[in-house]
Amino acid sequence: ENVTLPSVTGTPQEGKTLTADDGTWTNGPGAFAHQWLRCDAAGSGMMLRAMRVPLFQLDAFATERFEGNPAAVMVLPGFPADAVMLAIAGENNLAETAFLVADGADWRIRWFTPRVEVPLCGHATLASAAVVMERLDPTRRDVVFHSASGPLAIERTGRGYVMDFPARPSARMAQAPDGLASALGATPLEVWQN
Repeated sequence: ENVTLPSVTGTPQEGKTLTADDGTWTNGPGAFAHQWLRCDAAGSGMMLRAMRVPLFQLDAFATERFEGNPAAVMVLPGFPADAVMLAIAGENNLAETAFLVADGADWRIRWFTPRVEVPLCGHATLASAAVVMERLDPTRRDVVFHSASGPLAIERTGRGYVMDFPARPSARMAQAPDGLASALGATPLEVWQN
């Protein structure tokens, strides 16, 4: 359950009570992450709307725990500022954090590494599909994520998931980039790029 909390001021620390505009709120441990957001590192005291949102961490492309590619998935009522999503991804410290926002029967998705937003991420999309179809709506058999790379369709099957991702066409390069032959230790017969 997502719970919107009042605006808060102060510096959040584990177990510290923060003063809110309509009472108090204790920032303690639990199954929820990112219970607070600060505007800047200087601690200007600027108030931001705080919310509790579930943080899912999944290992994609794995059949056992602690295998595969880990990704974080956060389901939000709307996308916060890019700087906030980047800060959250940095705090998660995983290869990617996927941010999901419901869009009718579909979802909008964005992916952030701890350093930059990326236009497409397979394992974080797979993790997001598992969250939607196993946690949020277990009766669903498919989901479409709308992304910077276009719509991404994922279907649940008896053995797992099938993803339909865009293919970028490749084109043959007229000549190899400078330094490629020395890096490979051989002269390539042809070089393609996409």
